[in-house]
Amino acid sequence: MPSTLEILDRLIAFDTTSARTNIPLVDYVRVLLDEHNISYETVPDASGEKIALVATVPDRDGSFSGGVAFSGHTDVVPTEGQPWSRPPYEVTTENGRLYGRGTTDMKGFVAAALKTVLDAAGADLDRPLHLALSYDEEVGCKGVKPLIDHMKQSGRTPDMAIIGEPTLMQPVIEHKGKIALTCEVTGEPGHSSYASTKVNAVIEAARVIAFIAELAKDISSMETPDERYVSPNSSLHVGPIRGGEALNMIPELCTFQFETRYRPGFDAGALMDRIKRHAHDVLEPDMQARNADTGFAWSVLIDYPAFRTAAQSNVLELVSRITGRNDTGKVDYGTEAGVFAAYGDIDSVVIGPGSMAQGHQPDEFIDRAQLDEAESFLSRVIDDLRHR
Repeated sequence: MPSTLEILDRLIAFDTTSARTNIPLVDYVRVLLDEHNISYETVPDASGEKIALVATVPDRDGSFSGGVAFSGHTDVVPTEGQPWSRPPYEVTTENGRLYGRGTTDMKGFVAAALKTVLDAAGADLDRPLHLALSYDEEVGCKGVKPLIDHMKQSGRTPDMAIIGEPTLMQPVIEHKGKIALTCEVTGEPGHSSYASTKVNAVIEAARVIAFIAELAKDISSMETPDERYVSPNSSLHVGPIRGGEALNMIPELCTFQFETRYRPGFDAGALMDRIKRHAHDVLEPDMQARNADTGFAWSVLIDYPAFRTAAQSNVLELVSRITGRNDTGKVDYGTEAGVFAAYGDIDSVVIGPGSMAQGHQPDEFIDRAQLDEAESFLSRVIDDLRHR
């Protein structure tokens, strides 16, 4: 039986950057599950390059339905361009810290969860235990919906889900959602000497961005601030913008990306629709009066929901009872908990080892003490499944 640290060392060795396949990692997990006779099913994406997995230790009656799921994602963010002083794809242990890409976000939890599931093989459980591993969380929680669909279709749907994102083992009951769009502006090309008669795609993009900037300042008046978040309000943000080829050429195309990160209860869809309406109703008529082929087009990059643990939450009661902690947190970043709760209708909470302050950073690390605390916590969940 491999230890959690041995499992983590193997998981870190797989470069599962979201742009790459995660199949070698999943194959490693499958070997361990096979060795312990644990039932599992895989869910490939359309390309066949990514695989999600759900494994189940059934209850004493052989049922696969209900119980608790330990949920984690297998992908990590890139290391290119970061000043690592240690090899990112192997575990380096120094002064009680375990360094490597994904140690905190979130292969540390996945290793502890997998070890706990292996330990539970053949256990006399009153309720089932599931391990749910997704792909492409880092690029918008894209792999978890097909996984949830499969869990429902195969009769492996848990009643509760513990999403092990790094929270320093504090139960997190709320986080923001995110909608990110690409706006493509089509203008009218020409020599810059004719600028007054043409439609400049960069200028029209700038007009939309200026409108977004004004809305971003107004968001604080749209909701009451919540100081339990680092950023107490929902937000609007503009990221990459690309357009134009040379100063003496009128840009025909310009694209930019923007996002809203929004608290539960905030109507993010209406906010994005307001931006689109301004572009189409206020800016586009003047553009198309000069050239009918100009205008705006939109595409969705990322869309995952905000999350709030249910008011009467069995999983929060379970976690609080096991940890002895009554304090809960809220975080600005998103997790798959919002999808489990909103899309899967599964009672969910976020709790895991490590701090997101280390996530995505060069020389990412997790404290060994945090990993030990996660192991202890997960083993106590198994004890609870045996006796309740």
